Amino acid sequence: MKVFFLDIDGVLNNCSSAGVFHESSTDIYCIAVLNEAIKRTNSKIVIISSWKDNFDFDVIRNLLYQRGVTIDSIVGSTEKDIPKEIGIKKFFEQNKVEKFIIIDDNLDLVDEYLKKFYVRTESTIGLVPEDLERIEKMF
Repeated sequence: MKVFFLDIDGVLNNCSSAGVFHESSTDIYCIAVLNEAIKRTNSKIVIISSWKDNFDFDVIRNLLYQRGVTIDSIVGSTEKDIPKEIGIKKFFEQNKVEKFIIIDDNLDLVDEYLKKFYVRTESTIGLVPEDLERIEKMF
């Protein structure tokens, strides 16, 4: 399985976005870039966002699908209430992952191996076409 470990805030939206359930909690342009990345890399999404700690996974998945994320692209999330890096490593232990990218705007990774696959977005603008180019090169 090819996976995008995906944060939401600062990736699918920006710092001017409203709360989770407000229509501005995601940006259609950021979602378009994500959908193109999914298409080009034939990857699935695993949510690492703190949204998963506060809301039911099905609610988050359906909200993102309603906002335009490619249907059936979200396959899971990392464990609730643990640091993202630990959650990613646990996901590896429980699933066969062939290739992966971590997409986040503010993640301080300790693991040198994981750092090689980290695409850091600018929290003020979210995911942009230039990020897509980096994702493709890393895959």
